[in-house]
Amino acid sequence: MNLFQVNLFVLDFPLMLRFYRDILGFEVHDIDPGPSCVPLVDWVSLGTGDVIIELFHAERHWDPALLTATNRDAVQLCFIVDDAERERARLAAVGVELDPLVTEQWGRYASFCDPEGNRLQIFEVFATP
Repeated sequence: MNLFQVNLFVLDFPLMLRFYRDILGFEVHDIDPGPSCVPLVDWVSLGTGDVIIELFHAERHWDPALLTATNRDAVQLCFIVDDAERERARLAAVGVELDPLVTEQWGRYASFCDPEGNRLQIFEVFATP
């Protein structure tokens, strides 16, 4: 079994699309899912490595009442990067608020939230000698 896709239900679709596409730099897949989704209006498929993140406007495709702080704290999406310090600096430069960079024996990481409070993390694994 392999994780293929993560679905995020969002309240402010345009804001979240800009964050994941323009700030994090995920690639928009040029696909049409058919009714009832309208690409780039209330749904989008974004590529990040081998996993797809799909954003769905919660008011059209789910129950917005379920988007509580508790739900958003239950999962953290982690993205591997080549250089956590450089990526943290890039994100901070465009206004993303991140926790301090933490260095462990195995690598470095920094946590942050998207505009709707979903927990995210960038991490770098040190090469093994």
